Amino acid sequence: MTTVEDHVGFRAIPESKVLQVCLGHIKGVAYLHEHLIAHRDIKPDNLVVDNNFNLKIINFDCNASRGRGRGGR
Repeated sequence: MTTVEDHVGFRAIPESKVLQVCLGHIKGVAYLHEHLIAHRDIKPDNLVVDNNFNLKIINFDCNASRGRGRGGR
């Protein structure tokens, strides 16, 4: 896998692939927020894509979470 920035670089990619990556980003962040996790360091270096343009959010060193049912803050 490569970062979004490295994968795209300066070459043109099809609009459908751009949309796929953008929707993957939106769905990924929504999933985290539904589980009360804030990544706090979303940037191109922390977004990786595989050869099929499936996006993964990485590097959760700076996350903040609020536990459910355990008195989380």
